[in-house]
Amino acid sequence: MIAVYNGLLLEMSFSAWLGIDSSIKVPTWSIPTPSKPVAFTSFADLGSFVLSATLQAFDGAADIPSRIRVYSDLISIDDAATKWEQATGGTIARTYLDETALAAKYDEIKPTLAVGMLGPAIPLLISQVSS
Repeated sequence: MIAVYNGLLLEMSFSAWLGIDSSIKVPTWSIPTPSKPVAFTSFADLGSFVLSATLQAFDGAADIPSRIRVYSDLISIDDAATKWEQATGGTIARTYLDETALAAKYDEIKPTLAVGMLGPAIPLLISQVSS
């Protein structure tokens, strides 16, 4: 058995679900401070890796670890915003918030969220990661 741990899914992360709504002309992103790296994983990287690891495991490869971390890039949300601007030609308004401000923002919107909707908590969770 292999446990695969992936980063934020790149193709899904830039959406309203995560509070990074790319459908708005000038979106506002809440960026945790201090800045911390975040793992992003593309579907393509994850899919090809999982297929390769699965085939190797079925082939009896003893050197496959039982836990694997897969990510395509390790960058801060601020750097992700810059890359998004470069790729789209758009502009992102950035609000820099510390852990206390992010917790207050999440507590404010939490009652409006569907059960199990974790996306809006991601900036808060990122702020709590030790460097």
